[in-house]
Amino acid sequence: MEGFLVSVTLSDDEVKSMEHAARRFCGAFTGTSGTLAGMVLRCLAERKRLLAEVNHLTVELARRDEIRRPLPALAGVPE
Repeated sequence: MEGFLVSVTLSDDEVKSMEHAARRFCGAFTGTSGTLAGMVLRCLAERKRLLAEVNHLTVELARRDEIRRPLPALAGVPE
């Protein structure tokens, strides 16, 4: 697992700011603002889902790597 890092370029504050701005306009049913707000909210939801999936897969890969690692030799047992 060494060397496998996920870089998240958006800070939590940036994401909160984006969501707040999108929610301001999500009630506008006509015009560009409401449409874009809805799209931004869907993108943020997808981002959250993908980050959760990456985290799950990272844990799963670490678990599999641990399973493949050979067990240490028992002390006092001839080989």
